Amino acid sequence: MGAGKSSIGGHLAKKARLPFFDSDREIEERSGASIDWIFAVEGEPGYRLREKKVILDITQTTPLILSTGGGTITIPEVR
Repeated sequence: MGAGKSSIGGHLAKKARLPFFDSDREIEERSGASIDWIFAVEGEPGYRLREKKVILDITQTTPLILSTGGGTITIPEVR
């Protein structure tokens, strides 16, 4: 968190002329709930399930630049 993944990803996408996605922003937009709310109500398992669904959907568009959360690597299907 706060490492600059979204900022750097956005700049890289502009330079490469590729679409940029931030998985957390996509989760919030699609669910209508903040990441904090999702964690508070559904816990990490609920968040990871949402994250997996969003990332699998986003990555159907290629090529692209995708910024993910640090725990994304714990999801084998998206690793």
